[in-house]
Amino acid sequence: MYDRETESRWSQFLGSAVDGPKQGSELAFVPSVMVTWGAWKTEHPDTLFLDTGSSRRSYDSYEDYYADPDAIGAYGETNSDRRFDRKDIVLGVALGEHARAYAIGDLFSNKIINDKLGGANIVAVFDERSSLATVFERTVARGALTFRQADKPLQMTDEETGSVWNKLDGQAVSGPLKGEQMTMIPSFQLFWFAWSDFHPDTTVYRSLSSP
Repeated sequence: MYDRETESRWSQFLGSAVDGPKQGSELAFVPSVMVTWGAWKTEHPDTLFLDTGSSRRSYDSYEDYYADPDAIGAYGETNSDRRFDRKDIVLGVALGEHARAYAIGDLFSNKIINDKLGGANIVAVFDERSSLATVFERTVARGALTFRQADKPLQMTDEETGSVWNKLDGQAVSGPLKGEQMTMIPSFQLFWFAWSDFHPDTTVYRSLSSP
């Protein structure tokens, strides 16, 4: 992307300017989630909707690109890493010099993955109905928590106190920790070749059911 003021070009993935007058400048990441409109509206009924006035397409113009295993971005791949197929979708998260990728298949099977990355206690959560996949710092005032799936798809429970937490925003909605809020960590759902290109030293999460 480019900015209209200086026409510098920016990497959407890195959030930094790669050439032009602003080269080397960095944008601050704001964590967000990508979910279905129905799931978001249910949790946040007063949400405002941004209508840009553009026409809505009934199809995805990139469908052919998704299906073609040999179509690898605009510039190809620079790091050939075959731990996954190049176009497998992963959830990537980076903390400082540490990076990890979670296969969507593992997230689908586990729904919740309690993990550690670079000394930080994190939890990767998933919900196939709403297309939610995100990561939180699972340490709160009482220390590191261990999560498991709750009865409702978009909720989870910590084993330490039995409090129930919302997967969308990481807030405790009931129990002893009601009102506590976990910090969301910026994460990305993207093709494996793209994640491994930007993070060649990334580790990969493997569950017992991983192929």
